[in-house]
Amino acid sequence: MTGLISGYQYPQRRWEGLPALGPLESALSMATGALASVPAGISGMAMLPRGPQAAEDAIGRVMGRLTYQPRSLQGQAANYALGRAGEVAEKPFDWLGRTATDLTGSPFVGAMAYAVPQMLIGLGAGRRAAMGPQVGASVPSRFGQSGAVSGSGLPMDIASRMQRAKEQGFKIEGYHGTGSSFPEFDRIAWISKSPELANEYAYMRGQLGGDPNVIPLMGRTENIFDADKLPKTVTAGKFFDEALAQAKAQGRDIDMERAKSLLARVKEGAKTEESGPHYQRHDFWYRPADYFGKEGGEAITKLMDDLGFGGIKMMEKGSETIGIRDPSFIRSKHAAFDPAKRHSSDILAGMAGLGFGLGALGQEYANRPR
Repeated sequence: MTGLISGYQYPQRRWEGLPALGPLESALSMATGALASVPAGISGMAMLPRGPQAAEDAIGRVMGRLTYQPRSLQGQAANYALGRAGEVAEKPFDWLGRTATDLTGSPFVGAMAYAVPQMLIGLGAGRRAAMGPQVGASVPSRFGQSGAVSGSGLPMDIASRMQRAKEQGFKIEGYHGTGSSFPEFDRIAWISKSPELANEYAYMRGQLGGDPNVIPLMGRTENIFDADKLPKTVTAGKFFDEALAQAKAQGRDIDMERAKSLLARVKEGAKTEESGPHYQRHDFWYRPADYFGKEGGEAITKLMDDLGFGGIKMMEKGSETIGIRDPSFIRSKHAAFDPAKRHSSDILAGMAGLGFGLGALGQEYANRPR
């Protein structure tokens, strides 16, 4: 997700040439993760009266702070391999939870059947420690409530919510790596199809002092600007030319006089900031005011609005990444997808609390890369 933190140089990781440290770091990560699961669970339970999301955030913060994260590439590779193996070992517990839900009709019973055996043997904590910062930092919320309804009367089982998401146009699925919790995006929201890439960004944010977290997201947008048609370095004029060409190819009319006026403002701003003439392509959407001044950055935003681009796409490390410009077009996969809140920018808009106790486990199984 280059657009999220453009130009950032990955932190230099020490001990990259000492493969013997890999297994040791992985073992330390699993041990500290298992130990961290106890205070993390207590913290989560204490926050449940404030809602499921608050509980998940609390668990994630404690796990992130108390679990050792390998610094060597070998250690990270070992953690990843152990995490994948843990997914296989976890399947019997998944079956147990789903069977309990089907037999009793209670997602609470299903969640308990899934979680309690793992807590007793430490498997869940060990696997989460091995995976590091990943999708959802707490116990997976797998068992959708077939009979549950939201405050507005909407059925809250997974199938019903995903059907509403589809009807509202939320067809883009992926992951966003971050170092904090927030209710909505205040700028372009970047969604990667690769959970591994999102994990890298979460790790990077954690190195900068944040709490690593990967959020499963769904988005909707039309008329996407293909940034891969730009060279790696580009002038403001060439950027405008490509944007105009793609808008025309997508069948939209263009006010050329206004477009030229906006380009003039961008170039004037570049002179004031003494930047250019060549830029990285992401300079035009990530903090453009740094290069073109406030008015120049606003001119770029207005141009993209005028040309009707709702998003930006680009390949990064072999994976497609999409930036969605309108915050109201983004939702967590945990959201209710309430049609009445279609235009809200809250990524959990319409999500219903599912009661005290382990109700947070009854929302959705969306906490692991598919």
